[in-house]
Amino acid sequence: MALNPLPSQNPITLESIKSHLDHWRQTRTKGNRVPKHLWDDAVTLAKHLDYKQIATELRISPHRLRQKIESQTLHAPSLSTPDFVEFPLSSFPILPHSQQSQTHGTLEFTRPDGTTLKASGLAHGHLHSLVKDFLGR
Repeated sequence: MALNPLPSQNPITLESIKSHLDHWRQTRTKGNRVPKHLWDDAVTLAKHLDYKQIATELRISPHRLRQKIESQTLHAPSLSTPDFVEFPLSSFPILPHSQQSQTHGTLEFTRPDGTTLKASGLAHGHLHSLVKDFLGR
């Protein structure tokens, strides 16, 4: 999966967030939560790097970071309609139409960015890799 390059103007880096987070950890009062601006920086960086890598490097919960990413995505105003994403199905065997209704239904997924995947007639064994690729996991 290709990731977008970071903007050149005041880029947020993993190292800078890690440094700020380490400083916060050293100076925080027990029971204080991670400041919102550090979460926001981690979420911004997750647009360009894998969130699991970020969580590992920052020593934060990947589950919590994923929640923050999804929360910001759901509450962010949509500036444009998501682009159509073409997904080559040529590598997935398609069942004959007569067998589709007997053993298979239609699968539909929508990512937080609004992009939708709809598939039908695929063998169960191939759905896992299709969904995994679509969701980027």
